[in-house]
Amino acid sequence: MNRGNVLPSCQNCSRTYSLRGLRPGQQHHPLLLDCGHSYCETCLIKFASRHSGKEILCPTCLTITSLEYGEASVLQLPVDLFTLGLVSSNKSQVVDVNMASIRKLAVKKGRLAANFSSPPIIASISLAEARPTTSPTAAEPVILPKNKHKAKKKTEICPDCKKRPTSCRCFKCQSNWCGVCFDRIHKSSQVLMTHQAVPLYLDGLMENGCVEHDNRMLELWCEDCDKPMCPLCCIRDHNGHRITDILDKNIELVDNMNELIDNAEGISTSLCKSARIVVQAAQDVESDVIRTAAEIGQIFQHLHGMLQACERRIESELQEMGAEKLQSLRSMEQQLHANFKYLDGAVKGARKLTKSKKSNQYLGCVMDVKKVTELLSSSIDTPCCAINNTDIKSHFIFDIDENVPKIQELVEGLTVKSVQDKQFTMKRYSEVSDQWAENAKSEQINGATNEHSDDDTASDVSSSSKKSSKSTHSANSTQKYRNYEPVKSMVRLRPETAKTEMVVVTYMKSPDDFIIQRCADQNRLETMSQSVNRHCKTKGHHHQLMSVHPGDHCFAHFSMDDKWYRARVKAIIESSEPETIVHIEYIDYGNHEKIPLSRLRRIEQNFLKIPDLSVRCGLIGIVPFNKNGKWSVEAIKSFLQMTGDKPILMATHTVEEGKAYVDLHKPANNAIHADQPVSIRDAMVFLEMARYTSNSSTFMPSIPPQTRERRYLRTEEFMVDQEADITVTHVISPLQFYFHTVGPENEYLATMMEEMQPIFNANNGDIWTIFSPKVGMVCAARFSLDKRWYRAVVQDMPGNQQVTVYYIDYGNSETLDYRELKKIPDAFLKLPTQARTGGLAHISLPDQIPLDTLVQFNQMVLCQTFRIFIYESTDGMVSVSMNAIDTDTSINSELVKLGLAETTGPCSAGGVRL
Repeated sequence: MNRGNVLPSCQNCSRTYSLRGLRPGQQHHPLLLDCGHSYCETCLIKFASRHSGKEILCPTCLTITSLEYGEASVLQLPVDLFTLGLVSSNKSQVVDVNMASIRKLAVKKGRLAANFSSPPIIASISLAEARPTTSPTAAEPVILPKNKHKAKKKTEICPDCKKRPTSCRCFKCQSNWCGVCFDRIHKSSQVLMTHQAVPLYLDGLMENGCVEHDNRMLELWCEDCDKPMCPLCCIRDHNGHRITDILDKNIELVDNMNELIDNAEGISTSLCKSARIVVQAAQDVESDVIRTAAEIGQIFQHLHGMLQACERRIESELQEMGAEKLQSLRSMEQQLHANFKYLDGAVKGARKLTKSKKSNQYLGCVMDVKKVTELLSSSIDTPCCAINNTDIKSHFIFDIDENVPKIQELVEGLTVKSVQDKQFTMKRYSEVSDQWAENAKSEQINGATNEHSDDDTASDVSSSSKKSSKSTHSANSTQKYRNYEPVKSMVRLRPETAKTEMVVVTYMKSPDDFIIQRCADQNRLETMSQSVNRHCKTKGHHHQLMSVHPGDHCFAHFSMDDKWYRARVKAIIESSEPETIVHIEYIDYGNHEKIPLSRLRRIEQNFLKIPDLSVRCGLIGIVPFNKNGKWSVEAIKSFLQMTGDKPILMATHTVEEGKAYVDLHKPANNAIHADQPVSIRDAMVFLEMARYTSNSSTFMPSIPPQTRERRYLRTEEFMVDQEADITVTHVISPLQFYFHTVGPENEYLATMMEEMQPIFNANNGDIWTIFSPKVGMVCAARFSLDKRWYRAVVQDMPGNQQVTVYYIDYGNSETLDYRELKKIPDAFLKLPTQARTGGLAHISLPDQIPLDTLVQFNQMVLCQTFRIFIYESTDGMVSVSMNAIDTDTSINSELVKLGLAETTGPCSAGGVRL
């Protein structure tokens, strides 16, 4: 064992022993006296000089060693071979019970992680299954069950930088990164910038969707089965059950979570303190092993030769016991760290839930609130307090029985033993004293807290820099996407549903026949292009082709950019031209060209090792809208508009005869947190340029939704007997009109409206365009009368590229062309819907309300301010009395006086409130 890297030294001068001849004039060679003690050569010469060079008196035991030839006999003393061997092999005294040997022995037995000198490895442990069915005893610590996916993993290193540990996960990319690499990688395109970094401590608490229905959103909660479900599960398996909205259920669970959070925080603090106690105990064990080994070494240095075999036996015993004790403590330490980390993550997740209750940020289907509640509840039974069973000063004792008279019996009586087998007993948080708990809380947990804080900062912040990417539908498309690793094989067309990747459409004939390049291949493509052009410019004149045949590979000189590319001969064109014309296809881009034979060069074999980097594809499940089976010019132009000049997402569904049948998706808008990629096939169908081949084709999910459906915040409902000042914004009849409440919300709405205009009026291409609207989709719509943009929601889609929208802040509706709709950024969803629905109380109108009545009432109230009193409130619809603020004139009574309505109660008879 390495005793602090201290080599054997002389007991008299304390100088390290050395080999003879290394230091002339001062020899510190270990020599052995008759009594068995050893000293360095220099000290022994001094000892001999004290007695006229005739003898040496051992300073340790006072035994005399005679010198037959005077001081010269000192050099004839036997060399202490045992000590000399330690010096020559650069080891410590007598027993070098190497700590690496202990670690190696423990790892071999499967008991201990390999590197003790490194910081403790904190495994990720899930509390999801920590619901004990029986009460554990205090003598046996309860080890929280490990996560199925992470139990076998150590600290995961970022796959990109290969240096920093992973700290966040992108659920859209299905990969873990460190915060720095996540931010750098997701700056590469507008699509990736929309992805969200989820801290790893929340991994396992995030809801992944319905496993039975392609990760469909879990929007409902079954009270009878006590579990979440998607709408399809509700129809199929929960008919007749009590069903509630999962958002309401999550809010209910969060309301009861504070007490569990406080208790879990105490347990988390105790886990951290116990981990530090165990770490210190492990360090003490290592120190005691080293100290005890030193004592053993001193004794065996005296007995050296005949006891060397015994020494090795004792050393082995010490290694065994040291390994067992260390593996027990280290395992306990790692388990405490792991439990603390995961429970701390659960606490942080719960804190976010409680803080974001009003904003509903995590209360939807993103986080399994019930699971968080169960984790916090189950942590109560977790032993988390390390109580030292006894005050141990030394973990190992080396004992020699002085009564053993014979050497053989002495050797058999030498042993090493551990003072105590089990140093700690794990108890629950509720079983320890208040003082222990208070001490745990008062100690600073700098290491663990800083670690998680850094991870949160690095992973929660994503960049928002914007870069436009351009490509052409020809062989000169050489965009750089350096954040993608090249694909190594042509076996890349895997028919895996929802297997998505970024691609660029480089050439197209129609929506069911086009060519793509993978963005992941761009680095490889650029490198190869440089090599091809360098080769053709330096050696091309030696490789000019005199003749070619269909199917031959070659280099071709593209006419648009004057560069060389890999190509395949399609056909030989017969013409009256003196030079042969060849129809070639650029195999890495898919476009075709007819060029003279002189612009072709022989291709070297090494340039054919890389497979074709273009893939032939077609949109799955749609055919041309026209029954003649031909794609219209408008359909081709629309497809080019939606796919050209930018990377897009491609989901491969199946591969047949070398052609991939896919769905393409326009990337989500980076200004919209929950924006979903737009399916181009669905957009083509909406635009009535394509139709589905069958009913089953209408539902073909390619990219599972990552978040809840975006929607506006609901306005707080009025209470009966409440008064409010309002402004009427839209009138249908005296029994149904829409209004604003007068207050600071009006100023906020006006400011927001002004901010919306320049955003949507700017020429931003199709970044905000909604190609495939859905009923219930939130959007911005341009009102036909004043050409200003307002917040709206899609009500209906009557066809012919028309969409009916409802203006949520004013109450009116209209039908518009889909081009008059835009995606609405998250910043404009913060204000709740402002339009409220009301009707006059205590009046009666005929079933067919005369037009004159509607016109007069509209003139009386539209855009006017009134004070209302709430008589009834049903499902957001209020029945009110309406009075002018200045004159206190009752509108209810005025309609009766004008003969436009009949009174049915006091407020219309004379304006008297009930």
